Amino acid sequence: MLSFIRRIRAFKHVVLEGDDSSFIPHKNVDFHLSRGSKVIIKKGTFNLGFPLPKTIPYSTYNKTTLFMGENSTIICEGNVLIAPGATIRVKDNATLIFKGDDIIAHNFTLICSKEVEFGKNVNVSWNNTFIDHDEHFIWKNDRKIKPFFHPLKIGNNVGIQMNVLIPRGVTIGDGSVVSCGTTIRKNIPARSLVYHNPELVIKDGFHYAGYVDHEADSAKS
Repeated sequence: MLSFIRRIRAFKHVVLEGDDSSFIPHKNVDFHLSRGSKVIIKKGTFNLGFPLPKTIPYSTYNKTTLFMGENSTIICEGNVLIAPGATIRVKDNATLIFKGDDIIAHNFTLICSKEVEFGKNVNVSWNNTFIDHDEHFIWKNDRKIKPFFHPLKIGNNVGIQMNVLIPRGVTIGDGSVVSCGTTIRKNIPARSLVYHNPELVIKDGFHYAGYVDHEADSAKS
């Protein structure tokens, strides 16, 4: 019942600008919206929590949660589709912008502390985590160091494959592709392919304790 009440109240935070604007949340979306928070849809449809077209269902990713702090804002300037399993947190006074034609696959985590922007036609695969600023302090020689804030900005026509982690604010240039399993900690120029390629080490003569080599046993006999 509480989730249903929060869902009904969520529509009071939605601002539609133009006749072709709409907000369509799935019934499994759980809203936690604070005072002064707004979802501003300037054009197109904001689909939240619906499966992507022509994909198999992922039963463990059926819930989406949207947290919005006080006076926080989400701006949609075109069609946006976010699949089930997303956790989106926009903190107090922070701004999250979608330029439109953006598609985000299931099991997506986004923490927007101050400013995150998705350019036009951004495609994000599954199991990705984006953070603009974790607000953590580190220590060096007993001196506390506060990290500098940088907004997280993803350019136009960017493709991001599965299991990508962006733990702090960076800029990804237009037309770039981020390969699976990559951690991004610095700015990416436009029209770049980004990936990690650690060396694969293979050593002979080792085996798991439960492994039985039947061919070797046959050769001995």
